[in-house]
Amino acid sequence: MRTRTIEIGGKEYYIAHSVSVPMGIKERGLNIADLKEHPTDELIFAILAEQLRAGYEWAKLSGKVDVNEPPAEKALTYLLGTDDLAALVPAILEVITGVRYVEAEPEKKTRARASAG
Repeated sequence: MRTRTIEIGGKEYYIAHSVSVPMGIKERGLNIADLKEHPTDELIFAILAEQLRAGYEWAKLSGKVDVNEPPAEKALTYLLGTDDLAALVPAILEVITGVRYVEAEPEKKTRARASAG
């Protein structure tokens, strides 16, 4: 199982992708496969909530100490903005696929100077 930590509201939390995550997503009437093609805020939030729950349970079962319990889902909605959700997509995908996703930096445009003469 893949795990990693993320920071939300100044605290570090484990996220994990266990069997419970796709099962929880399916129970919500959503499809985890839609994350790459049709990522909605609702789907990203649902996956994150399930991964936080799985990460917390994994950390406890693994004997980790000083593990932050993830915020309740309602509290999570107040801690995260839609821009925060979008920024968490690479971490969510990394835990699902095991591949690290890095957003490409936009190319810098340079102005060509016109030469006089």
